[in-house]
Amino acid sequence: FRDLRVIAEPYHLYAGTINDEHCAQWALKLDILRPQLVKILGPGGARNMIARFLGYLQSPSTLSYSVLFTVTGRK
Repeated sequence: FRDLRVIAEPYHLYAGTINDEHCAQWALKLDILRPQLVKILGPGGARNMIARFLGYLQSPSTLSYSVLFTVTGRK
């Protein structure tokens, strides 16, 4: 590979309670993930993990940050 280019961009920053729209998006993502969580954690563990994560995102003391990396190049 040659001419590699790497870009790091902020994807999201939640400082404090997330808004209702973002909370609904996270709930959908976790619902899609639920079958895999059940395989790993069992039904009760999956419910608990989802509830705890959504609770974390809704907490006023939350600070969550993600970075998006884009890598391009030529073969």
